[in-house]
Amino acid sequence: MAELTIEIPEELEQEMKEVSGIAVSLAVTKLVKTELERLARLKRMVSKSELTEKDVEELSKKVDEASAKRFRESLNTNRPKCRVIFSSFPLIRVPQKLFWKLSSKI
Repeated sequence: MAELTIEIPEELEQEMKEVSGIAVSLAVTKLVKTELERLARLKRMVSKSELTEKDVEELSKKVDEASAKRFRESLNTNRPKCRVIFSSFPLIRVPQKLFWKLSSKI
């Protein structure tokens, strides 16, 4: 089996020491495997694409414009509003009041 040496911030090292029973080697192995699988899926998707880089840029611009338009329109409606939080986790819908309350603490 190959060996991998990594450097981690001191804060993370301290947290790892405080949490007993964590199998660091197993956790890192699983994380690397998951990331490699994600990259392989992305590579397969890109390899099948017939879009050029210019096509992708144009499509991205259109999506950005459409998203901005939807956002502006959502500010002008009287229906209950939700914010969508984008992250590496699945899509999370948060009521607008809670979103602003949480984001003001960041």
